[in-house]
Amino acid sequence: MLKTTRTSLHAHMSGILVADLPKTFRDAVAVSRYLDIPYLWIDSLCIIQGDTEDWVRESSRMTNVYSNAYLVIAANQASDSAGGCFHIRPSRVSANLALPGTGLVHAQLGVNSDELLFLSAKFSDEPLTKRAWALQERLLAARTIHYNTGQMYFECRDGIVGEDGCKSDTPYCDLSPIMNHTCSTREALQTWSSILWTYGDRNLTEPTDKFPAISGMANLLGAMLKDEYVAGLWSSKMVQGLAWQGLGRQLQPINQYIGPSWSWASLQGIAALNTEPNWRSIAIVEDWRVELKNPDNRYGQVNSASMRVRGPIIQLMESTIPGGDYDNSLKRAGLRPKPRFRTKYSGEGGEMTLYLDNEGQNASVQWEEMDMKVLLLGGYEATPPASECEAEEEALKKDKGNWDFEIGEGFGLVLTSKNENGAIYMTRVGWMALVCSEVKRLRESKEDWDTVTII
Repeated sequence: MLKTTRTSLHAHMSGILVADLPKTFRDAVAVSRYLDIPYLWIDSLCIIQGDTEDWVRESSRMTNVYSNAYLVIAANQASDSAGGCFHIRPSRVSANLALPGTGLVHAQLGVNSDELLFLSAKFSDEPLTKRAWALQERLLAARTIHYNTGQMYFECRDGIVGEDGCKSDTPYCDLSPIMNHTCSTREALQTWSSILWTYGDRNLTEPTDKFPAISGMANLLGAMLKDEYVAGLWSSKMVQGLAWQGLGRQLQPINQYIGPSWSWASLQGIAALNTEPNWRSIAIVEDWRVELKNPDNRYGQVNSASMRVRGPIIQLMESTIPGGDYDNSLKRAGLRPKPRFRTKYSGEGGEMTLYLDNEGQNASVQWEEMDMKVLLLGGYEATPPASECEAEEEALKKDKGNWDFEIGEGFGLVLTSKNENGAIYMTRVGWMALVCSEVKRLRESKEDWDTVTII
């Protein structure tokens, strides 16, 4: 792929022959010229490749690049820069039909799975929609032309229309309330949660791009919330932000540092954020520290991070009680059931299932070698307030120390010790749900409260 480097920078500034461009770039030039648009941004040509300083500077500007673009050209069907926008499209089943009162019409049968799911506008079968970077490029754009395998689509903030005339007035993801600062904090966080859900299932060529590839969206949300971004979490919702769950496809962890274990960014897969209105925090975040690769870009890459949390924390012990029918079914299928644990407060039948962030550990004996504890972050109020407004007011009172509420189910952060440079820290390895009686005992037991530093 043609790209700009320090070596080729001077030559590229003098001009690049269109004939020397790969097909996708040539097609983008053709579209721009046809629409009489004189300027074209191509990441690999406009950002100096292999230059960390230029990359850090330019990647922090992605919000402005894509949100201010007149038009974004998405070669969705292309797996690389050689695929292009224009290609031979698969033929569709069609027929001439004589309709009463209408006459002869020509009808086409939509057989592409993306077309059958047109209203969702996910285009999940297209190569570009599997790439993490492409998500915020689409979400931030005011207008996009999609070149798909079967046909072309035009998308804007009012909806999407296909080349065949099919259209939807529902945007893929309506960011107008966030851009215009007209939505509530909870609505904004729900949108953020939905975006991260989609983002978690996409691929990154460079795993260390986990924060940069979604930084444009984080920047947009930060401006609306007027909140501090802490390695993927928002400072005003810190405890609830820690209560995310790893779901779906999970890749093996990588050796490169992406972010702290307490951040969703450390998970190689889908992270489901906690945005429930009846959440009530019990633990307290006392302090945090985040070292950024670029101090001027709080939404970019993280070099290191830690958080000091105070709350009820207790030792976990593996359950020795035989599993039920479900566990036996898994064993017969050659699968290993999820590990179950108990604490000193667990009553009969009170075993809790451990959901590991790295599912590969469930298939091995790694977790059996861990000394694990569970930190009670908070839980879900048994009788939530009737309205969202009332819920937010109640949550604010609870965060200020009013503990007059009853938890129906608790969220436990499962931690294990780690020795780093002679100091003992805790790292997240998973989560578990705690029953009401367990939560009550932990909340009220002063001896179980402690302060831990999580990295």
